[in-house]
Amino acid sequence: MNTVVKIKGILIWFTVIFSSLFSCSITENKIEVIDLQCEYLENPLGIDATTPRLSWKLISEENNISQKAYHILVASTSENLEKNIGDIWDSEKVISNQSTQIKYAGSKLRSRQKVFWKVGVWNQESDAPVWSEIATWEMALLKQDDWKAKWIGKDELTRAEVGEKNPTMYFRKSFNVNGGIENARAYITGLGYYELYINGKKVGDHVLAPNQTNYDSRQENSFENGRVANMSTRILYETFDIGNYLKEGENVAAVILGNGWYYRTERDEFLPMYSNLPRFISQIEIENTDNSKQIIVSDETWKMGTGPIVENSIYYGEVYDARLEIPNWNLSGFDDNNWENSKVVRTPDGKLRTQMSEPDRVVDVIKPVSVTTPNKGIYRFDFGTMFSGWVKLKVSGEKGTKLKLTFFEDNGNTYEQTDTYILKGEGVEVWEPSFTWHSFRYVEISGSPIKLTIDNLEGQVVNTDIKSASSFTCSNNLFNRILSDYRETQLGNIHGGVPSDCPHRERRGYTGDGQISAQAAIYNFNTQSFYTKWINDIADAQNSKTGYVPNTAPYQSGGGGTPWGSAYIILPWYMYLYYGDVAILEQHFNGMKKYIKYLAGQTDSEGLIIENNLGEWVPPTPTEIPPSFVSSAYYFSNLTLMSKMAEVLGEELDAASFEKTAEETKLAFNKRYYNAENYSYSIGRQGANVFPLAFGLVPNQLINNVFKTLVNHIEVNTKGHFDTGMMGTPYLLEVLTKYGRPDLAYTVMNHRDFPSFGYNIERGATTLWETWSGKDSHSHPMFGSVCAWYFQGLAGINPDPKNPGFKHINIKPNPIDELDFSNASYSSVHGDITSNWEYNNGVFNLDVEIPPNTTASVFVPGNNVNNVIADDSNVIFIGVENDFLHYEIQSGKYTFILQNLGDFVQNPILSIPVIDPPDSTLFSPDSVLVNIRQYSKNAEIRFTLDGSEPNENSELFTEPFVIRKSTVVKAGTFKAGLKPGFIKSNRIVFIDSLANGINYNYFIGAWNQLPDFEKLEPEKWGTIYNFDLNEFENLDDKFGIVFTCDLEIMNEDIYTFFLSSNDGSKLFIDNKLVVDSDSLHGFFEKIGTIKLDSGKHKLRLEYFQAGGGKGLELKYESANTEKQKIPANVLFMK
Repeated sequence: MNTVVKIKGILIWFTVIFSSLFSCSITENKIEVIDLQCEYLENPLGIDATTPRLSWKLISEENNISQKAYHILVASTSENLEKNIGDIWDSEKVISNQSTQIKYAGSKLRSRQKVFWKVGVWNQESDAPVWSEIATWEMALLKQDDWKAKWIGKDELTRAEVGEKNPTMYFRKSFNVNGGIENARAYITGLGYYELYINGKKVGDHVLAPNQTNYDSRQENSFENGRVANMSTRILYETFDIGNYLKEGENVAAVILGNGWYYRTERDEFLPMYSNLPRFISQIEIENTDNSKQIIVSDETWKMGTGPIVENSIYYGEVYDARLEIPNWNLSGFDDNNWENSKVVRTPDGKLRTQMSEPDRVVDVIKPVSVTTPNKGIYRFDFGTMFSGWVKLKVSGEKGTKLKLTFFEDNGNTYEQTDTYILKGEGVEVWEPSFTWHSFRYVEISGSPIKLTIDNLEGQVVNTDIKSASSFTCSNNLFNRILSDYRETQLGNIHGGVPSDCPHRERRGYTGDGQISAQAAIYNFNTQSFYTKWINDIADAQNSKTGYVPNTAPYQSGGGGTPWGSAYIILPWYMYLYYGDVAILEQHFNGMKKYIKYLAGQTDSEGLIIENNLGEWVPPTPTEIPPSFVSSAYYFSNLTLMSKMAEVLGEELDAASFEKTAEETKLAFNKRYYNAENYSYSIGRQGANVFPLAFGLVPNQLINNVFKTLVNHIEVNTKGHFDTGMMGTPYLLEVLTKYGRPDLAYTVMNHRDFPSFGYNIERGATTLWETWSGKDSHSHPMFGSVCAWYFQGLAGINPDPKNPGFKHINIKPNPIDELDFSNASYSSVHGDITSNWEYNNGVFNLDVEIPPNTTASVFVPGNNVNNVIADDSNVIFIGVENDFLHYEIQSGKYTFILQNLGDFVQNPILSIPVIDPPDSTLFSPDSVLVNIRQYSKNAEIRFTLDGSEPNENSELFTEPFVIRKSTVVKAGTFKAGLKPGFIKSNRIVFIDSLANGINYNYFIGAWNQLPDFEKLEPEKWGTIYNFDLNEFENLDDKFGIVFTCDLEIMNEDIYTFFLSSNDGSKLFIDNKLVVDSDSLHGFFEKIGTIKLDSGKHKLRLEYFQAGGGKGLELKYESANTEKQKIPANVLFMK
């Protein structure tokens, strides 16, 4: 709790006379005041919060430092502050330890007002305050009538057609500045995107501006059969200091408008979503040194024309014709008589609000690692990693040469991402796009008569510029790599202040993806203003009448269910828990109540959710966990969070009501879904026992038994692997750690075979993928949710809900026998928190650092306080709790050394070996060198080549070996005293190139289901050897393939075929339909059975892909044949 007492009557003359006491050094007072923030921003330019919140941090080299009081001064000039005069606000001395979220309480703030502020802090020992450096904030335009400018553009559009282009418009305005410039500001926004130039120089370093919101009315008023309607609208504008861009005399302001999210006509699905043709509003205000003022507004006097950007689309890229460049168009002296006057267009519905969240920027530049020429005139650049942004092209060539740039994921998908540059033929030309972004690893440039080299391209990494908040590293390099890949994926999916599901195919702010990865994002990045903005987006997208929260925000259509809309409950709670933000709860409490009321209307007679949409999404096997089960669990969780937030806000009646409904929901949930005979919920897998344990749905007396069922399922049924989808995966790690099995959490994270993060990394992943199989998008941050566990579980850095914002910190590390060390630091709103530990031979060494003005509970494994050495007399032992020793500490640095800890540190399941090469097909006669790896300390590998299961007596792997015939290589990990690990099998198949093979016909076309291929002419044909799309060198975005071959069956039996595809497919054997998986869908498995005699059988497989993620896989199984991909040596060409 924060205590506040205000001390009045301190005279200004006292402050002046004793000003030297107000600036004591850090040595004298042991503290320094740093990182002054206003509304989470440092020295913000243009805010519209009329009672902004102020925060600061303390640093000290001493232990046991706390803030006793503070004194805030806000002044109209820095000179006043230097004299300790707060002519706008003098808080006087306030007895309080609060240093965040302090509301300004001074004179009413005015539009455009710039203020200067500082804070003085007393610690528990000082008689005089230590003062911070001076910080500032500046108000934006607070009233709508502050705007004198008009919205201008090319025209108003009644209705667009699919594919209707909109050439980029260029605008300019010449004006004179009379006299010296004292101060100048530009207030501006453009829909969808804009760039502002003053005298030929681009203003600021923002790109893809402004941040995305629900800007305006759409072409239709409701969506999803009326469920999505009654949304709010909001437009963000930016404020720039342009004093250094201006000059005395003639100046030119210029604007380029891009389509962005405002005008989208590329696909049928976009037409209802777009608003209108692009437009902008701009207001330049200049104060001269003679106190005169000028204002230059956007109106019909601005001139407009077209230029070299002839097409721009966020999905399909830009076409730039350098021959159409207009020299000096944004400079003074340009003759614009042939340009038209701009038109005043309709004012969008959205209210203008200042942008108080981070903009997009070019945050890094990377070089290609190689360039190849797969075909004549085609150059393929490999950047070595997936990233979001674009490329800067540097070329010279003949006028009119057209270079088409196509952007590929590392799985070959392009998602129709292209740019086109047409040369003007005037020496070296340098170009990069303005109003699009791509996500890619490879870039192919086609149509080039010019020889290109690695120096012709450089990658521009682009994302919303949120900064890092932490560091983590441990002795497990796989874990470090997963974290690195997550961070790159998360940043690559943040554009326009929106966390997207993927940065290419959809680019939408899916609320389910956003909420499930939010804790990982919070631990890794400074997300305060980012999530504040996105929560406002979610509120805007909410149906103000029914309370329904759609699956994307800003709304752009898309599937989901209750776990998606629950973002509107979960994210405000996280803002409170991790940042201590009460204001966001106050702002959105009524909206959250509306959503809970909507959910209550979706329940059955027993009070459980009837979910007609998604619950869980993309587990490694087809989703079978009932959506209503998952959504009902989320409904309960939402109710419990709402009860907690109501208590925070003092809404006692609401808190009691939510708690009562939660208890009723819990009873109904257990009555319907709990299976007493096996201590399990629902189907018992894919998170069925995870959600109840994570959300508190399991009655106390059943927790141990349900947890044992979950553990047994993981250890036996999934062989230590994930079987959860995007919603259940992070909660699995949380539950395992909470109930004493962090070693099992470590196990599921540490695999390198399917399904696991390591499996995808072994296959070349540099980012996180949408699915465990990797058949879809290769840039999806949702599974990166697990990275919160590094900080919460391994390092043990956790907030305390009773003292949010890490005012009180819970440090509870979980050492694992396989892990030698874990080093983690997190920059909280109060300062840096560190938890570093080492573990070796039963000795555990923990170094903890807690920032000034906070306290912490430290929990270390063990039950004997005599085994602990703590290096500070201020460490207070509390007691033993569930095999953890509980200590309380004040701020500072502490070391805990624990001995004889072996009984409290568990061994994870031994790692499953990695066999190189993976399943392979080779031509006879040939040979292959086989290597086997494992990742458990002090363990060994045993293997077999005859199909038998390895054991402790099997051959010991010591070095790579050669095989020359079809072989099943099986290997396991063994360690004395531990249960052997699970067995890994790889198949090396040698084939006859003249006999084995699969014939294919390849078709290009767009279909929603399989066409009659017999009536179509193939584009090409040939032979491959496995049912694997990776055997094709190039695939179009939309295509179809017919595969035919003879399948040789050795033993008569009933065979089960497993056909997985994205999109549709059908399997025929001997002209009989065995598996029908037709139509548009994601990658999933369908099954069919057929009795087959020994001998050869005609096999026909039809497949089509309608764009986006793609994949095809065919397996079989019988009583005498284990489930496997159909090997190439039983497939024969026609």
